[in-house]
Amino acid sequence: MKTAFVSYRFSEEIEPIALMIKNWFKVHELMVIDGKQLDATNSLNEQLKNRISNADILVSIRADETTSIYVAEEAAFAAGKGKPIIIVSKGAYSEGSLLNDQFYIDLDRGFDAANDLSNAVVKILEKGYLDLNAKKVKHPPKDEVDAEGWSLEIREKIRVVRVLMDEREIDKALESAMTLLNDHPECWRAGIAISACLIIKQDYKQAEQILNDVIDNFSGSGRAVSYAYQNMAWLYFEKHKEVDSEINQKLIGFYRDSIEAYPRIDIFFDLIMTYLDADLVGEADKVIVEALQEFPEIEQKVSEMVSSEGSSFVQLVTKSNLLSAIAFPKEPRGDK
Repeated sequence: MKTAFVSYRFSEEIEPIALMIKNWFKVHELMVIDGKQLDATNSLNEQLKNRISNADILVSIRADETTSIYVAEEAAFAAGKGKPIIIVSKGAYSEGSLLNDQFYIDLDRGFDAANDLSNAVVKILEKGYLDLNAKKVKHPPKDEVDAEGWSLEIREKIRVVRVLMDEREIDKALESAMTLLNDHPECWRAGIAISACLIIKQDYKQAEQILNDVIDNFSGSGRAVSYAYQNMAWLYFEKHKEVDSEINQKLIGFYRDSIEAYPRIDIFFDLIMTYLDADLVGEADKVIVEALQEFPEIEQKVSEMVSSEGSSFVQLVTKSNLLSAIAFPKEPRGDK
């Protein structure tokens, strides 16, 4: 994985901007490092020089009126090493000839700045600085969010929420998702993200209200409704913990509603496991057959999960002869 060194003044004003930049690089699969937790008594100590030297790109944040001498020295050192540099500022930025051949991002351009950052990285790739396949950055494999046709602004905001949740920054993720929904009420994924944060925070009542709103307001979007019912099942499971036959039937209903709205492999799998947990093996086998017709790749998913999950998962799988045959295929016997 390639590395971006983010250089900035450690202040309350700059930290949120630095976090936004770091999150952008993380969702685009670049490792991020900075100069934190190093000896601050020396501007360019050997540890810091090593970090910059080992990085593939330096991002220099100049978003306030005072540019730290450390930040300026780090950019100069990177330039001397021939590193590509991206200057991030608010408004037009001017520096001496040392950095004239580098890239400049104006945060005052709003979410166009994210597009500018993407273009800068692509140009760096095209110049061969990072020795990566430029096609990978220009044409990344479409995940579900990309395939749904959201604008660049919305996609970037969704990805920031994802990164925050992955890093267990749930309060920040919730705030970002709520801002996204407020700015773009057409974005049902914001509602799904809000519900997920609330479930993690055990605010089940509010999460249920959000999910019902998604189901009501986006009834014309099968994907939106499918994700809402999936999270409704998650909410119900987390809320009750002790699973009995009544709760299992409730979960089955949510998963069935999710599949009816928009079939997805994960929901088929959740439904199969719930049937097996309730000892409804015949019903599980029916869903397995249905899932195989819709998603043949479920065989590979089962095999992977058998390898990664614990014994309790294997015990569920072995309840079904059909699922066991998929999970533990027998080697063909050769002729004697």
